Amino acid sequence: MITQYPTHTENQLNPNLRDLFLEISAETDIPMGQVLERTETVQENHMISNEKAKVVNLEGSLSVNRDVEGKNIILVDNIVLSGISILQGVDVLKQAGAENVFAVTLGTSIEHKDGTRELNEGQKASELLELKDGG
Repeated sequence: MITQYPTHTENQLNPNLRDLFLEISAETDIPMGQVLERTETVQENHMISNEKAKVVNLEGSLSVNRDVEGKNIILVDNIVLSGISILQGVDVLKQAGAENVFAVTLGTSIEHKDGTRELNEGQKASELLELKDGG
């Protein structure tokens, strides 16, 4: 199933992305279903410079609104800057029982205000998100 990562605003999705995902779903026969919802408005993560503050900003703001037990989910967002938002979505889906969650973004930023960087050859994704203070 394809699902869209919600915007920072409570109960809002990017309508252009939703239309794109509906087209992809129709062409691939992969069902589109919105299983994640933003339960409260949060600050936009690109406006926050500290990774820990980004995590705190997002905590408890997503919920799963239908049964995903044992399902494979393709979670799609328009852009990843630090990866914190998409990782939070993956975590919420896995906690709700999703079998596999594949995170896909349409773009990424090369230069980040918070000092994170793109994945280098041979580097693990977890290394990309290591906090500067070592924690």
